[in-house]
This record gives sequence, C-alpha cells and structure tokens, in this order.
Amino acid sequence: MHNVTDSDFSCSYRKPHFFGFCAVLLTYFLTQQIILRDYNLLMNFVVLLAALFLAIKKIARVTVFFIFFMLLNFLIGAVVWGDVINSFRFFVIVVATILAFQVKEKSPPLKIILGVGGIQAVVVISIGFYLMVVGDAVFANDLRSFVLINNLGDIYSFDGVYYRVQLVGNALIPFLFMVSYQNRAKSFFYKFFSVLYFFAIVFCGNLTFFIVIFIYIFIKSDRFGKMFFITCCVCISPFLMTHLYEIISMKFDGGASSMGIRFDQICAIENRFLENPLTFITGWGFGARIPDGVFNNYSSSLYIELQSLFIFFQIGLFGSLLYIANVVYYVGKVLSRENALIFFMYLVYSSTNPYMFDTTHFLVVLLLTMLSNADRERSISLQSLRLV
Repeated sequence: MHNVTDSDFSCSYRKPHFFGFCAVLLTYFLTQQIILRDYNLLMNFVVLLAALFLAIKKIARVTVFFIFFMLLNFLIGAVVWGDVINSFRFFVIVVATILAFQVKEKSPPLKIILGVGGIQAVVVISIGFYLMVVGDAVFANDLRSFVLINNLGDIYSFDGVYYRVQLVGNALIPFLFMVSYQNRAKSFFYKFFSVLYFFAIVFCGNLTFFIVIFIYIFIKSDRFGKMFFITCCVCISPFLMTHLYEIISMKFDGGASSMGIRFDQICAIENRFLENPLTFITGWGFGARIPDGVFNNYSSSLYIELQSLFIFFQIGLFGSLLYIANVVYYVGKVLSRENALIFFMYLVYSSTNPYMFDTTHFLVVLLLTMLSNADRERSISLQSLRLV
C-alpha cells in the first residue's frame, strides 16, 4: 500500500501565478499604507487588471445579470453626479469582490503574504508595547497628534497604560490571524504568526477584532479547548464584564462616540431615502455621496464606518439582493467550509468598520478562493493516491 504524503502532489498546486503575485502585492500595499498612501492609484490598477482577467472567464448567469445591473448603476451615477472617476471606482471594486471568486489558481504564496502582513503587526506591537512600558504621556500625545494630522489612524489610551494602536493597514490583521491559526498544525511558521497576529490584535484595541477572533478560536477548538475557554471566561467574568461595560459606555457616549457616529450615518442615509422612496429599491447610483449628518460631515467621504450601508445607499435593495445572491452562490460552490468560516468572520468585523467593499475585501475573497482551490485539489489527490 502506498503511503500518502504531501510530496506526492505538492508540485501540482504550488506553482506561483499572476493572482498569487497580485495577492502579495496587494497585501504589501494594504499593510504599508503609512508609507505607500501616495501609490494607491497603482493598487487600484492592480485590482482593475485582476478584475479584467477574471471577467473574461466563464461567468454564471446570476453574475452576468449582476454585472449588467452594476454597469447600469455606474452609467446613471456618472451622469447624475458627474463624478465619473469615483463612480467607476466603486463599480470596479463592487464587481471585483464577486469576480474574485472566479480565480482558478491554487495555493497562493501564503508564507510570503503572512510575512509581508507581519510587518504591520510588528509595528503595532512595538508602538503599543513601547508606550505601555515607557509611560511617557507627553510623547504619546505628540505621537497621537502626528498620526491624526497625517490621517494615519489614531493612538489613544483611557488609563495611560494600555494604548490602542489603530493605524491604517490594520484591517488585514484579524484575517491573517485566522488564516495562520487555521494552518497552525502544518509547521512552526504558522504557529509563530498566529501568536504574532494575536498580540497585534491585542494592541489594536478594536472591540470587534476581539469578539471575532475569540469566537473563531472557540469554534475551531476541540471539546477540551471549548471547556477550557468557557472556564477561563467564567473565572475572569467579573473583571471582564466591568471592563466591557466601560468600553461599551464610552462607545455610546454622545454623538461623537464610536456608535454615535454610526447612528448618525444611519439617520443621514434614512433621511435621504425618505426624499425619494424609490431610491431605496434602485439606489442613488455609484458616485452618490451621503449627506452630512447632525454630528459629522460625510458628503466629502468615500469611506465611512458603515461602508456596507454606504454601498447599499448607492445600489439600493435590488442591487444588494443581487450581490448577496452572488456571494451565497459562490461561497457555497467555491469556498471550503474552513475558509467560508473565515470569510464570514471577516464580514462580521468589516461590516461595522470601513474595511468592506474595498481592496481589502477583494484580497480576502481572492486569497480564500485560491486556498479553497488548493484544499480541493489536495483532497482529490489524496483520494486518487489511496486507490493506488
């Protein structure tokens, strides 16, 4: 009987290709926005080029109808709002996040991608750890001012000890953690990056990140792991509930708070739909801007905290249902169960943050599809070799 090993089929699915290179390049751009923000046009060009390559493949009918509606939405939006560039930009990224499911390449250069993304993780950990150990409030305030002035994110603390390092480029950290954690049994490399990304999430200080990764770890744990996890949660629940209550209270404290801004965005979009109820079905068209709210101005923003709601504002209920139908179709057909779980977890933390319907979203779908293709070929190869 032939013993099945990875070497029996590794050469058949580990060849790097165009989309694997795109995944590495986009990971670098997305995690290094602090120094590469002036080159976003090149990143957008990579997405457009990848989308064009994917569009020439055989596409399901539901996707053809979806693209036709989005194209019509783009043309109407470009005419009505006169912002052709941004109308086209939104059209490309929304369509690209569906077309990414079409990629046929297998086994992307995952170790390179994790290594590239790890640079951002090291930066976040280094800043958070340094501020916590040194405890220099003056330096922390100067650093925060620099970050805010240059639109690089925010760095802040409520107690002067634990600093939340929320920088541009952090969006991929929870996703890359889940990918590393899923492959942790394969080698020490993946275990190391699982730990690295976990500590980066701790220093990011994003509540949604915490919730998502703990749910993911709980789901992926065995029976003993689940019991251990529940026991730990029960033991620390008094401290955890007190701290969690303080965090939630701050998030809901006034119109300028984290949740206050999101409710303000909902009200602004709701009021705009009430001006013309038909647009709730058809959308306002790509390129439309959200009107200013009570507490904040959104009319000049291309990305807001509730980016998914922003896209709904542009494509309406009908376009959103078409989009959801395509996502459900491809997730069920293309993604493996493990990668579908990661995709769902990504949607959870990105839906309330400006990480959805952008290049990050495209990269997540592209990478998970390639990983699922590799898993599928590995399964087929194992079955074939067992028959030998």
